[in-house]
Amino acid sequence: MTTILTGSGVLRTRLRDAGFTIVDGPGERPDVVAVDFRERAAVPSGAPVLAWVDTESLPAAIRSGARGFLQARVCTGTVRRAVLSVAAGGVFFGPGLLTTAFERSWCGLTAREEEILRLLADGRSTADLARHLMLAPKTVRNHLSTIGGKLGRRGHAELTAFARRTPARQTTT
Repeated sequence: MTTILTGSGVLRTRLRDAGFTIVDGPGERPDVVAVDFRERAAVPSGAPVLAWVDTESLPAAIRSGARGFLQARVCTGTVRRAVLSVAAGGVFFGPGLLTTAFERSWCGLTAREEEILRLLADGRSTADLARHLMLAPKTVRNHLSTIGGKLGRRGHAELTAFARRTPARQTTT
């Protein structure tokens, strides 16, 4: 029987409904730790983590090293498959989350690449970007090519469309 450690009451109910034993005593060695990243919960070390996420908290859950990712509204069977996969050492993305992660993610871009995407969202041409950034047009095209490779997009138009529909991650100064 797979045991799970979680601090969230809602998660406890969902996991019990899926047939798992919940443990919460000190010194317990759970097979999986379930964490609700929507509540900005801390991630305990030890057992693999199954994260409950929304589109905003998914990148943080990925960076934390979680191995499974579910949104709130998944069926009991999906919860069960996720827990068993994570407990066995696998990785699990709930329905639609992987697509959402790629569509909404600016992860992996440098600060300069993010700046260029923000400017693209404003409708700037390559020549406008070059003038604004004081770069050669060829350098801007190289940046656009690199960004496109990282995001799986091709060409100025696709990158502009992506930048307009995908909010940039917040930067702190």
